[in-house]
Amino acid sequence: MAQRSLLAVAVLGLVFHACNCGRPMVTKTEASLSLPVEEYDFGVVPEGTSKSGKFRIDNVGRAAVNVTITFVQGDWSTDFAFASPVTSIEPSGFTEVPIVFTPVGAGSDEALIEVKTDQPDDPVLKLKVKGGPIYPQLAFEPDPLSFAPANMTIETKTANIKSVGNAGLNVRSVGVAANGNPDFSVIPPNLPVKLLPGEKVPVRVEYARSARTTEGLMEVLSDDADAGPSGIRRLRLLPDPPAVCNNGLDDDMDGVADYPDDPGCQDRSDMDEYNPAVCVNGAQRGCDAGGCTGQQSCANGAWQRCGTDAGSCVVVDAGFDAGTPPVTDAGCPLVGTWRIDGGPIDYQCCELLPGFYTVNINIDRFAIASTSPTSIRGQPTQPGSTLISSSAPMCPGTVTYTKTLSGTCDEIYTLTGSFSPPNKFVGTYTVDFQGPDCVGNPQCNGLDCSMQSFPIEAYR
Repeated sequence: MAQRSLLAVAVLGLVFHACNCGRPMVTKTEASLSLPVEEYDFGVVPEGTSKSGKFRIDNVGRAAVNVTITFVQGDWSTDFAFASPVTSIEPSGFTEVPIVFTPVGAGSDEALIEVKTDQPDDPVLKLKVKGGPIYPQLAFEPDPLSFAPANMTIETKTANIKSVGNAGLNVRSVGVAANGNPDFSVIPPNLPVKLLPGEKVPVRVEYARSARTTEGLMEVLSDDADAGPSGIRRLRLLPDPPAVCNNGLDDDMDGVADYPDDPGCQDRSDMDEYNPAVCVNGAQRGCDAGGCTGQQSCANGAWQRCGTDAGSCVVVDAGFDAGTPPVTDAGCPLVGTWRIDGGPIDYQCCELLPGFYTVNINIDRFAIASTSPTSIRGQPTQPGSTLISSSAPMCPGTVTYTKTLSGTCDEIYTLTGSFSPPNKFVGTYTVDFQGPDCVGNPQCNGLDCSMQSFPIEAYR
């Protein structure tokens, strides 16, 4: 019993000495702050815009705490900012800290935030904030840029360069590809220029219409993330070449080209120059060539030259195709391609134009139609002509056809003659250039553009 009493006294003495009798109690606030998360992600925010967010700080202690919130300096992004400062947090309370992210430039952004108290023994809390990644991207409006239909010799249209990524697009240069269609050219805007997401800049594109069918390319050098190492993106420029029946080419290889010369052309916008079939291949029929009877065969959908019986007369030059079958208008054969016997006629002229030059015109065929008015279509290699009858054709009397092409040098083509015998045309082809720019040029050495006439015989 004595030992238990002594133990009790000792315990009582321990309690006594631990007592803070007569003095106020002090509560310590160690580790009073807490961050519910260690990272805050803003995600993708387009450059040129801002996004607001907030993070929470809890006071888990039993006394108010003064706090200091700062960004860590160094290799961190400066695109984050506090919307308003926070100075203290009540005991067992919390606060939400507003923060704003305004990205500048491509890529990702990260920053580190430190939260400190005024108690030197409290630990420093850290929160990482981040945003992105964002990249620049380019698009063209429209894509491709088409110039069909082109109604002017030089057409102008606008191509827009648009920033469609999340980061600003830096456009450094704009031009045309050297290996594209040379008929295209561009007038670039003031460069360099930075386009924020959604912004665009117009580029003026010019097209000089020609017979070329190859595409052009507009090249743009920028920091587009999809442009590859070269940094170049290309816009297709689509030309508007002339229709097949207006391109100066003999596309169906029948010896005549374009409207109105080629019977396969309905008008200048026709895209098919091939002549419609007028007969079944292999078919035969009787024919009359210059008063001599014979047989005519169908090949390639057209009646071929009339082959006369042995011992009978011979018409149609062996070097020329007979063309379409004889068709008469009031007893006169009209429709068909007529080829000049003995080869083409050659007209030479020296024009007084800028950088004067000599014009050579070769005419080896013409076509006659039975429409009203009847037209004769000359086929000079330059400059091309269509001769229209000045009066309704009267056979076998003389008929006259004429065509004037107006310009600084008026070109006048005249054909006079008659159809006798059938399938034969005999007459005179006259070419004359009139005007101040095509006569009296001393540099032409006497070769001015005065009237030149050629007697012709033509056969189908």
